[in-house]
Amino acid sequence: MFLFGNYIVIDHQNGEFSLYGHIKQNSARVKIGDTIKQNQIIAQIGASGSSKFPHLHYELQTGADTKAEGLLSYFRDFRRVLDARIQTVKLGQIDSGDIVER
Repeated sequence: MFLFGNYIVIDHQNGEFSLYGHIKQNSARVKIGDTIKQNQIIAQIGASGSSKFPHLHYELQTGADTKAEGLLSYFRDFRRVLDARIQTVKLGQIDSGDIVER
């Protein structure tokens, strides 16, 4: 998957898969078959694949490969950077190009 470069896919065991793309080379802290816990660090953000700058590409999808359909995803307790101001979000979606922090 050159598009995402280095990536990790997590199977949620309910027909949903999380894909984390563009991770830093050799930074993965998990391996195939590991059980992942909430808030566990799985890798570092990078600029692998077709990325021109370090960032995280996240997708919730119906399968583990590039043919999977995307699903709506919601995030809790994050801050969206909007120009010079910051918006606190309790529960919401993140759109392409949004700059967010936790």
